[in-house]
Amino acid sequence: TTTTNNNNGNADLASSSSSSTAVSAMKVPWSSSLFESNSMSESQTKALEAAEEVLINLRMEMVEQDKQLDAMKETLEQKTAQIDKLQQSLKSRDDILQRAFVTVENLETQNEQFSTQLTEMKEETRQLKQTNDAKEQQLQKTLRTLEEATTQIQILQKELVQVKQQQQQQTMQQSKQEVVLVQSKSSSSSQSNKNNKRLLELPKLELPKLEKEQIPVLNEWSMSFIGEVTGIVSKHPDIPDGETI
Repeated sequence: TTTTNNNNGNADLASSSSSSTAVSAMKVPWSSSLFESNSMSESQTKALEAAEEVLINLRMEMVEQDKQLDAMKETLEQKTAQIDKLQQSLKSRDDILQRAFVTVENLETQNEQFSTQLTEMKEETRQLKQTNDAKEQQLQKTLRTLEEATTQIQILQKELVQVKQQQQQQTMQQSKQEVVLVQSKSSSSSQSNKNNKRLLELPKLELPKLEKEQIPVLNEWSMSFIGEVTGIVSKHPDIPDGETI
């Protein structure tokens, strides 16, 4: 039974162990009876020897099976150690995955915060652009107003020059008329001739000439909100240079 069912696991090992024990128990009385009784047949002796060989084979098989069991135990211990290592590795990997999940959640939170900040910055940029556009429009209006004021000032300067020229021409005409009147009166009487000589001896009246250097200039001028122009005058025939008008 032990020889035919050697590959049946622990049940075969148990049966072989019981068989070997039974054979060992039977060996001693058989051998003692063999030596005591000379009348035992030769067939019984051969059967006894065969039984002893079977017992020896069984013992050798048991030793081999014990070695196999030891090897299986050692292999089992090694695999158990490998399983423990794998479990520890899996546990460490789980920890790493958990940390990775936490990191991903933190990154998502930071991404949401960055998105919110970006939206706020875009809104601020839009508002700043609107404010800048409004200021630019206001500046353009101010520049147009300044250009219009400059044009008006230039027109006023031209008109002022024309008025001064007209006044100078009128002054020159009046001076000429007075000279002609004096000459006509001097020819009517001798006394007038004497006076005329005296008048001729007097220095000649120099009439003002209108040149470019004599055109009045208004420096450092400014205009008030009611349109009044103020500045420092120069090259004016009647007003001293540097006076504010």
